[in-house]
Amino acid sequence: MGRWFSAVVVLALVGGAVDGGRAFAAQGEHTARHTAHTTHSAGTTTGAAIKNVFWQPNQMQQGSVAFFTVELEHAPRRVSATWIGKTLIFFHTDDAKVWYALAGADLETQPGSYDLQVTAMLPSGKVVRSVKKVDVAAGTFTTGAVDVPENFVEPNEQQKKQIVADQVLKTRAFAHVGAAPMWSGNFVPAVDAKSTPSFGESRILNEEKTSLHRGTDF
Repeated sequence: MGRWFSAVVVLALVGGAVDGGRAFAAQGEHTARHTAHTTHSAGTTTGAAIKNVFWQPNQMQQGSVAFFTVELEHAPRRVSATWIGKTLIFFHTDDAKVWYALAGADLETQPGSYDLQVTAMLPSGKVVRSVKKVDVAAGTFTTGAVDVPENFVEPNEQQKKQIVADQVLKTRAFAHVGAAPMWSGNFVPAVDAKSTPSFGESRILNEEKTSLHRGTDF
């Protein structure tokens, strides 16, 4: 149950974050704002320099969801980036010079400084690049011990098949990138209940550590 609620919460958070993109861009003075260091190489141009790169939350840690915003001098054709080994796809707001993307630092991400490498392609096909360092701090997570029936620890054959099918579905979904956001609206709770501070928790079932909890329970 927790896995399904977690998926709903992630989608809801994505919707809320994207819907608030204009507010994030407009409130840069309250955000970690950084003047971009722009580099140029063969095939690049200074015609659409990257003015600023900023993100929320200001201080990220293991497991954080990051909302990145890139502001340019002129409207590009597209903007992308790489961070912690992942490719980020950016979408623009009503202002075609302001682009945003969602990303995440995995629970296993080692604390340290990671390059956010931004690439903007101009309508002419030329590109401009910028690199900013984003710090990821160590997270503080709890440990939870629970005694449950054995079938909750060792799934049966039917449950194993369902787990494999769910993994295939999730992998397929994450492999697909749309040309535009497929969501709208504000954050909506998955259920009418309070969430628990269980994200990142080390789960110990029947006195045996099983895994890190990667979702949020209600």
